[in-house]
Amino acid sequence: MLEEGSVVHEGEPYAAVDHYLRQCVKPAAGERLGTGEMEIVGVAFLDSKGEPLKEAVSGESLIVALDYEAHKPITSPIFSVGFYGPEGELVGGCRSNWEGLDLGRIRGSGRVEVIFPSLALLPGCFSVSVSVWDDSVTVPYDWHQQGYHLSVCGNRVGLGNTYLAPRWRRAKLVMTEVAGGGAGVAT
Repeated sequence: MLEEGSVVHEGEPYAAVDHYLRQCVKPAAGERLGTGEMEIVGVAFLDSKGEPLKEAVSGESLIVALDYEAHKPITSPIFSVGFYGPEGELVGGCRSNWEGLDLGRIRGSGRVEVIFPSLALLPGCFSVSVSVWDDSVTVPYDWHQQGYHLSVCGNRVGLGNTYLAPRWRRAKLVMTEVAGGGAGVAT
């Protein structure tokens, strides 16, 4: 992507669109943006049994339920959920189309859920953005920028905001000879 003749973003087209939208049409935290043709009318954080959560637990299941109202027929809307850290930085997010969900043509009320089988967020406080877009992810129908808060508890530790699920082990060091006979390198 170019800005005033300089490259400001390189990568896949969907990532370039994300970058553009974040820079140009991002609402301020707590604000809503969109055409209103379809609205997210409710957001709930649920456990694996569908019960409301007061706090999510790092490493356990989290379901983000989005209740919507399509005021007119909408073809293949795309839902998005994003998690933001304490400094407002994007920690991670997902879209319904990345996982193959195609709702087809819809109208009226409904619910979609995104399931995180093992929540990768480390303990802390996060803000959450939710949105619903047209099928090309260029027109937001409804976008709640950092409009929800999620507290995550648990015993996991790490650097940053996400748990990387590392597995450490002690390995045997093997030295190999370098051509010309010299010090070896570990492999």
